[in-house]
Amino acid sequence: ERYHRESDWYGLLPYLQSLKIVSDMGEGTQALPAHRFFNRSHFNFINGLRARDIIEHHGERLGHILDTIGEETVGLEALTRGIFERRKLMGINLRAAMAEIVAHIELLEDTEDLEVTDRREIRRTGRDNYKQVVNELVS
Repeated sequence: ERYHRESDWYGLLPYLQSLKIVSDMGEGTQALPAHRFFNRSHFNFINGLRARDIIEHHGERLGHILDTIGEETVGLEALTRGIFERRKLMGINLRAAMAEIVAHIELLEDTEDLEVTDRREIRRTGRDNYKQVVNELVS
């Protein structure tokens, strides 16, 4: 029964919650990340401090997304282009970047900080509830 709600197991928030578990284990515990666990001929272990840094990075990204939207409504591609540098969006990288932004949008929808209209436009609600979520994860 506990696996019936996919939102409990997939998406940015469950990922950040798993990083919180690693963060709480402290600096002496090392874990392999979900991707890029072997990079440039080395294992890419993370410890509690790195897990906390990743949580904080995503908290900053959430804020950057809301700031980029501002008082306007925007589409996904325009929002993505407002977040990432142009050189990072070359080729298929635009799709990967858009997928990352979608993960953040889903969390911001859940915290009621933004909404996606029927026309697939994204707009702020004026709230910053995500900050409480991030603060609980880094405390």
